Amino acid sequence: MLAGWIAGHYSAEQCTIPLASLLVGSHIKHILAGQFRLDAAQRQIHLNNDTSLHYDALSIDTRAVVDREGLDTIVPGAAQHAVFTQPNEAFAKLWPQIVQHVGQQALRLSVIGAGAAGVELALALQHRFAACRVTLIAGPNMPAANQSAAVQKSVMDQLKKHNITVLHHSCSAIEAQCIHLSSGASLVCDIPFLAVGGQAPSWMADSGLDLTQHGYPQLNAFAQSTSHPVVFANSEHGNSSAGQALVTNLRLALDTVPPKVVPKHPSALNLISCGSRTAIASWGTMCFQGSLAWQLKDVIDRRWIRPYLI
Repeated sequence: MLAGWIAGHYSAEQCTIPLASLLVGSHIKHILAGQFRLDAAQRQIHLNNDTSLHYDALSIDTRAVVDREGLDTIVPGAAQHAVFTQPNEAFAKLWPQIVQHVGQQALRLSVIGAGAAGVELALALQHRFAACRVTLIAGPNMPAANQSAAVQKSVMDQLKKHNITVLHHSCSAIEAQCIHLSSGASLVCDIPFLAVGGQAPSWMADSGLDLTQHGYPQLNAFAQSTSHPVVFANSEHGNSSAGQALVTNLRLALDTVPPKVVPKHPSALNLISCGSRTAIASWGTMCFQGSLAWQLKDVIDRRWIRPYLI
């Protein structure tokens, strides 16, 4: 719902889960730790305040993170001048300041990164700030390159319809009010937004868990670590529909009962919001766009978050 919030279709309260309120009256201990270390061999989580937690079973559900310092070595100036959309919590806190700064000015906004998140952000910005000029820096690939050809065509149609310029060059450096491109050209820009993919959190590398080539826990058919059976995790692809099966296996592990196979969902409904109350929907090779796709996305999103809004 982030893009819908940026576009102005949702309030922050409508798309934010109030975690602290949900935990009131439960037996759950909630710890906010900026840094920690996992020792899978000793079943220990070492927090940054010199305390340690022992676990009998562990569930890991972490999204990709953006290494700001590492990215800054690839794109000099990114850490200083760009607005990072990840983590979403930090971006959400910064967003009201951006809205106040832009106001009704005809600023030049650029989105670096043309995955689904970058496409949604560019379209949401153009919808919210109609007086602004939005540019999508896509790199050598088509926007939404990991989607089907039909979705890519629909995405390009929407970008053209909303007068968003697409540049098929990579960003090589960022300065104040200027983006340097791999072609050698420069782009004048008032606010550059970074919507690039991330990587596995760095703490996983020292955890002792067997990891995939992308740095996430190597899992078997039970969503269970192949090296440490008491550790379970969501897949690196973020299959949220497997959440209930993961909960079941955690409970079974505590009762020393063999886990159940977590079902796979090879084909899923993908929805890309398009700034205005329209969206692009796809299922396998099927694709359609328009207000009906937005209504479908809106219903699914609201139904998903409703139980958490207490």
